[in-house]
Amino acid sequence: SVKGKLRLLFVQAISFLRQGKAAELTSTVNNVIACHNAVPDESVSWKDKDELMDVYAYYYKNTQDASKVAALQGILALTDQETSSLKELVDSGKFSFEQENEDYEKASIF
Repeated sequence: SVKGKLRLLFVQAISFLRQGKAAELTSTVNNVIACHNAVPDESVSWKDKDELMDVYAYYYKNTQDASKVAALQGILALTDQETSSLKELVDSGKFSFEQENEDYEKASIF
């Protein structure tokens, strides 16, 4: 079902957020939005509001497509006030996303 797929994709997005995998997070959020576009009545619920806000802020920072950012706001059920505060934070340069250190990861394999 699309609802199950949307939930699975969002769990992946949170996983990539926690792991600091920027490219994977962007790709997965794009898939979440596409899945939502197929069935607009579906939304995502998540216990940790801070993680929802982090996903939104990261995506806003790294996406030039205002319609996708607006769609993500609806999917995450964030208020205009919440997203406005997040946009101000990102625009001020105070939002940082901890990306994984791939060089360290590769080096630690050997």
